[in-house]
Amino acid sequence: MGWKAAQKVFKHWRVLRGDNVMIMGGKDKGLTGKVQQVLRSRNMVYIEGRNLVKKHIKRSGENPGGIVTMESPLHISKLRHIDPVTNAPCRVVFRFLEDGSKVRVTTGGTASSSVIPRPDILKQRRTLFPVKPGTKDTLKEDVLERTFDPTSGSESLDKKQKFFISMSDTLCYARQFNTPICGLEGSHCGLAWVG
Repeated sequence: MGWKAAQKVFKHWRVLRGDNVMIMGGKDKGLTGKVQQVLRSRNMVYIEGRNLVKKHIKRSGENPGGIVTMESPLHISKLRHIDPVTNAPCRVVFRFLEDGSKVRVTTGGTASSSVIPRPDILKQRRTLFPVKPGTKDTLKEDVLERTFDPTSGSESLDKKQKFFISMSDTLCYARQFNTPICGLEGSHCGLAWVG
């Protein structure tokens, strides 16, 4: 095995899930398809029904196994958007409209300088998914618990003692140099009273 340099991840993505693209290189050169999945960490995309490969699947409980045909990812540099007016491959740039919205516009020799609309499939993900609290999540009751009384300006000693017991190593360092841990001085720093 040899050494392989880390890939440079693209910052500005112009290809979105649901876009119509043309493959510019590889065994499916010249064919068009719709983007099924985007892998931004690897600079790759899956296209429906394109770049098919055969995988050998091992037999398991419900799966009979065998040779399965499936899509494999394509690098983003091998793709071009399809102009919605001319149906020709073209490059895409970002532009701002008069109302201030950011849109994708086709550019190049065969492009019509038309706006590429945002795919409808992306609007379905705007709804929030229900989240179940995990073992390391803070419970809602603990977050909403009132631990500071603004009228007296004091915090309960139980909370302070629990906090300082858990940070005993840090406090020893703070006592040694007689400085607050957070770098702030005064009564607004919760750790300034230690010294």
